[in-house]
Amino acid sequence: MPGGDTTKSPEHHYQEALFSTWGEILGDTTVAAAMLDRLLHRSVVLNLDGESYRLRNHHEAAEQLRKATTGTPTNLLT
Repeated sequence: MPGGDTTKSPEHHYQEALFSTWGEILGDTTVAAAMLDRLLHRSVVLNLDGESYRLRNHHEAAEQLRKATTGTPTNLLT
């Protein structure tokens, strides 16, 4: 942040790529390590694992639509 004190303004970011894959994505592990070092300096990294609420709601809505249109739940289609 140009001209700003970055220690007093929290920012929230999320990512879908694991830190370990950044070198492959960027094509240079040294650059990826430097970028992550700058991004994560004074950061707290939370690793969240589990079902996404957004995707869970999407799957529930899709299942209800499927039942309404076909009369057959997903588990009987396989």
